[in-house]
Amino acid sequence: RAFDAVAANEVVVARGRIPSGFVREALYRFRTNIFKHVASMWKVTLTCFGVMLAISLILLPCVDFLLIWVLFLLGPVCLFMVTAGFVRWRVFSPITKQGMPPVTEAPFNLEDWGGVVFWTFIIDIALVPIYQFLRANMHRYYARSLQRAYFAKGIDKTWKQLKDNLFCPFLVLTGTVNDYVRVDSDRTIHEISFSFLHTGSDTLGYVRCRRPQSLAKCTALTGAATDAFILGMLDRFRYRFWLEVLNLAMGDFIPFRRRERPIVRTVKRKLGLPQNLASQFVYKLPSCLLITVFYGLLLRALLANQRGEGHCDEMRIMTRAALAVGVASFVLSFFGFLPCFKFLLHQPGIRQLHQAMRYYHRAARPPNLIYVTDGGVQDCTGILQLIRRRRSR
Repeated sequence: RAFDAVAANEVVVARGRIPSGFVREALYRFRTNIFKHVASMWKVTLTCFGVMLAISLILLPCVDFLLIWVLFLLGPVCLFMVTAGFVRWRVFSPITKQGMPPVTEAPFNLEDWGGVVFWTFIIDIALVPIYQFLRANMHRYYARSLQRAYFAKGIDKTWKQLKDNLFCPFLVLTGTVNDYVRVDSDRTIHEISFSFLHTGSDTLGYVRCRRPQSLAKCTALTGAATDAFILGMLDRFRYRFWLEVLNLAMGDFIPFRRRERPIVRTVKRKLGLPQNLASQFVYKLPSCLLITVFYGLLLRALLANQRGEGHCDEMRIMTRAALAVGVASFVLSFFGFLPCFKFLLHQPGIRQLHQAMRYYHRAARPPNLIYVTDGGVQDCTGILQLIRRRRSR
């Protein structure tokens, strides 16, 4: 009631009126100096960064690392400011009736907030099956650019077409895998080669080439320079932060399995799907269902909260169940080397969190879904592949 009284410019408690003294003055100053001038926090922060940026540009010939330090510090600070402003708007705006500058000047409204959260959960559930497709936008753009620039008439080819053409040389493309560590080594970078016969290396093992497999996609994977340098050579949290936030990932996840399960052939025959789509459907279905259950429980808790006070127990149960499912899925994903939890590694969202946290999957064999980037950090000439095959060209 004290905060409600402050909003009405008076302080009243259950046992009478608080005298105008220290408490009222403190509450008044807290409201006016913190809530009323939140926009100035953004002005001060941006002004400070502007000054630091100008100083770093002036001192660039002498102190070259200062500019990079300022630019990489800007993102986390702005993210923290947005988060703090959002929490302040959600918690205190029903009392102070203030907006969330610079995003909105409108005060918090419970009905509008319920609608926004409801449709957010609906959109999240709809995006779960196609999350990897949306995340790979930069990779597909890069592959399309290479295809239109270097392929004859801009038409993509498959590895099978290269194998069937007697005039094509034995083409080998090399990339690197940056999210796997063997149990008997501490190396975080492993070379991987692509040809129309096999895919893999001496440290990862070899699997048969998947057919049909796009040559443009493999070319883009083995030329994904941004991912390779950030994940392999410039392995710092600030670089990974910008890589994930700006979605600049040129690499992509590819299946790396020695053999398919019998259920894949059954799904392919029953549903009439191609081999690659049937394999993706079988291996991604359990993890997608688990993430969908997580969002569905949160949506059920939201609807129970909107129905009134009589459904508080249901809301608590659904919220705790959602938290249990989410936390258990994320924690158990670090035990993906166990066969019972291996399905969690087929969810690109979980693998993306692993990459942001600089976590490397450690097991005797690589996971069934590996992340491939540029091979330049290992060998960009192909000499190693020629030496292994004892060939001069």
